[in-house]
Amino acid sequence: MKVIRNGNKKTVCRADATQKSVEIKQKGFKTVITFLEDNKMKVINSEEKS
Repeated sequence: MKVIRNGNKKTVCRADATQKSVEIKQKGFKTVITFLEDNKMKVINSEEKS
């Protein structure tokens, strides 16, 4: 996965072009968005374990 950063050099998300997915981690939660072949999106939200 490639790390995507904003103008302040902070990590915004991680993206994987091969898997067609984006992973966002923020405040103890993780969201994975996967782009499907039928032009739909699959969104999975989970709580990060410490």
